[in-house]
Amino acid sequence: MVVVDRTLGYASALAAEAFDREEGWREGMRAAVASCLDFLDAQPQVARVTVVEILAAGPRMLDHREDANHAFRELVVTKIEGDVPHVWPLAARTMFASVLGAVHMHLATRSPDPIVTLLPGLMGTLTAPFLTPSELEREVASSQGLAERLIARRAAGRAPLHDGWAGPVIPQALANPRSHRTRRALRHIAGNPGATSSQTATATGVRHPSQISSILARLHRHGLIHGHSDGPGHPTHWHLTAHGHRTLQALPDERP
Repeated sequence: MVVVDRTLGYASALAAEAFDREEGWREGMRAAVASCLDFLDAQPQVARVTVVEILAAGPRMLDHREDANHAFRELVVTKIEGDVPHVWPLAARTMFASVLGAVHMHLATRSPDPIVTLLPGLMGTLTAPFLTPSELEREVASSQGLAERLIARRAAGRAPLHDGWAGPVIPQALANPRSHRTRRALRHIAGNPGATSSQTATATGVRHPSQISSILARLHRHGLIHGHSDGPGHPTHWHLTAHGHRTLQALPDERP
């Protein structure tokens, strides 16, 4: 389970960072998927363990992987839901299942091609419900170009090896020196599991509800926290995810 958690946590962080570098939802999704495929190319053994060999590990492990996959899907849906209409949960689940199936087939058949060659087809699958035929054609062409650039970069020895995959990627939302309130919110939730939004706002010195909502939404998008509520009208209680705990451990201590 540790390998699965770390791999999917790392991939989620890569995807979130890729989304944040782009403005449009299509560009963000393309960069996110490409980053994850490039990571799998750099760490082929990790890819086989988490995508292929895990199928022999039994239902408990598969349920655990599905929980992690759900968090990854939620991250992507959260990133695009403001720009893309009708992102139904079932549609997102089906599309990501087809993506995972394509990667599994590529690895199971030991294809000699880099995994990132799947990018055009995967982006076609993910974006087809939301694009016109001409837009889809342009998207596939753009994805093909990006895949070719990534392959050329890796062949030239200029691609990242992702040697630090076992540790967390610290999101820019936390790494930015000005993000002290975001880091403080993460630390408060870690020390006070189940803290509400208002309690976290008080602890971090945030006065405006919209500001703490933005901070918590950012932490949630990066897969660092998850919340639960007893229903409409009840407060949301926040907890760190496993990825959030690892990221917190990697953060440098704040200066007094």
